Amino acid sequence: MFRFHAIAFLLCFVTSLTAEVDNSIIPTIETYERIESLNPKKYSKAQFNEISSALSRYNERIRAVSYNILFDLYDHNLAEEYRWPQRLPRLVEILEDMQPDLIGVQELYHRQLQGVMPLLEPTYAFYCKPETDGELNGIFYRKERFEVVDSQVFEMTPGSTLTMLKLKDLKNGLCIAVFNTHLAFRNIEKREQQARYIATHIRSHSDGLPIILMGDLNTFPHRLQLDKLPFYDGDYIHRILAKAGIQDAVGVSIVGHLGPLSTSTFSEDGDRPFEGTGSPGILMDHIYVSDGIEVLMHAIQPATVNGLFPSDHLPVIADIVIKYN
Repeated sequence: MFRFHAIAFLLCFVTSLTAEVDNSIIPTIETYERIESLNPKKYSKAQFNEISSALSRYNERIRAVSYNILFDLYDHNLAEEYRWPQRLPRLVEILEDMQPDLIGVQELYHRQLQGVMPLLEPTYAFYCKPETDGELNGIFYRKERFEVVDSQVFEMTPGSTLTMLKLKDLKNGLCIAVFNTHLAFRNIEKREQQARYIATHIRSHSDGLPIILMGDLNTFPHRLQLDKLPFYDGDYIHRILAKAGIQDAVGVSIVGHLGPLSTSTFSEDGDRPFEGTGSPGILMDHIYVSDGIEVLMHAIQPATVNGLFPSDHLPVIADIVIKYN
C-alpha cells in the first residue's frame, strides 16, 4: 500500500510541475459573484436587491461539487491516457482549481481512494460506507470548515447507498444535512425505486436541517427527438425528488448558471467519451437543495488538464449559503 501511495504522490507531483488547467469556469464564477460585475439594468429592482443581499454573505459561501470520477473497472477498454493512473493527477489538479468545501463523489472504488486520499488528506476528510469491493459514494469535506455532528449510510437497494453527513459550519455555527448518491443507470425501475427512497428518507433523517443532495442521478430528459438517449425518465425522477421539498440548484440559482448545459465529456453525437461536453440539456449529475439553502451560483466545470479531461463526467458546482432561521 505504501508503495502505491508513494507512486501516486510522485506521479501527481511530477504532473503538477507541468500541468496546465485549461478552460476553467472558476475565474468567471469569481467575477460574477461580485455585485459590481452585474448590470442592474438587466434585473428588476427587487431582483437586484435580492442578489445584492445574497452576495453580501459571500464570505460564508460553501462550494459544493458533485463529481462522478469514473471507476477503473473497464480501463482495459480505454486509451492509455484515460486510464485511472493517468487521470488521477488530472483529477487532483481540477479539484485544486475548484477549491470545493464539499465533494460528493461517485464511482469511487477503494483502490482508487487509496490513490486519492493521501493527496487530499491535508485538506479534506472523507466519509463513506466501509467497503472494499463496491462503489463508495462518499463525501469529502474541508476539515477546517466543518465539524461532523452525525453520519449514516443508508442502503436504498442492494448495493446502492445514500450517504449522509450532518455538518456544523464553523464559520457561523449553522448546521446542514449533506447527502450523496448514485442512481442506477441501466435499470429504469430500480432508478425510480431509489429516487422514491430518497424522497421518503432525506426529510425524516435530516432533523429539520437545510439539505444538500449531490449525485449522479443518470437523468435523461424526455426530449424525444434525441432518439439516441437510452431513457426519457429524467423529468419524472426530478418530480419524485421535488416531493421531498428539494429543488435542482440550476433552477434556483440567484445569480445564474455558467458553463455547459451538459455533464458528460462525450462528443455531441454521444458516441465518444472524453471528446466534448455532450449534448446540451443532458444533465445527469445534479445538486439539489432545500428551502434552507440559498444558491448563489450554479456551474458546470468544462476544464481540462493539458487538454485532457479527468473523467467522462464534468463536475457540477453550486456555491451556496445557509439561510439563518
